Amino acid sequence: MSRHRATLVLIALAAALSACAGELKNPPVGDSQPAVADSAAGSQEAGTSGTPCPCKAPYKCVNKVCRLQCKSAKCNAQGGCPKGQACLKSTAGVAVCVPGVALGQPCSDSINCAGGTLCLSFSPSNPNGNCYAVCDPKTGGPCPSGKTCYLNTKSGCGYCYP
Repeated sequence: MSRHRATLVLIALAAALSACAGELKNPPVGDSQPAVADSAAGSQEAGTSGTPCPCKAPYKCVNKVCRLQCKSAKCNAQGGCPKGQACLKSTAGVAVCVPGVALGQPCSDSINCAGGTLCLSFSPSNPNGNCYAVCDPKTGGPCPSGKTCYLNTKSGCGYCYP
């Protein structure tokens, strides 16, 4: 994938997840900005993920939006987030669940990939990569049929390839 195309994909993803991206870039809670909820929040119960604060337990108020709190884990494990979400540390210093990039899709850093996947690039000239499934290099799995578990020596995490 060309760098230009990867940049366009990331820009489109950023636009689609503007509520999430705003959460990670907005000033910490207590600032005078209005709360911005996820676009799907209209059908959700108040005080739950993606709705304006105040939040119900176990949700935490981060930049005036309720998010499920999680625990960052090595090799981008789920960390307690629902499938398809990533555990990210917010500007408020709290680790929360946010939508993540799906398996096989372009990414720019492991924090963009959904839990259970890693962002890897095999080209030194291109820092962008794709999200690969995480595996245990000691046992060799689990990887989908036709894929092999390899160790990424930089991160110490296993990934399924090709």
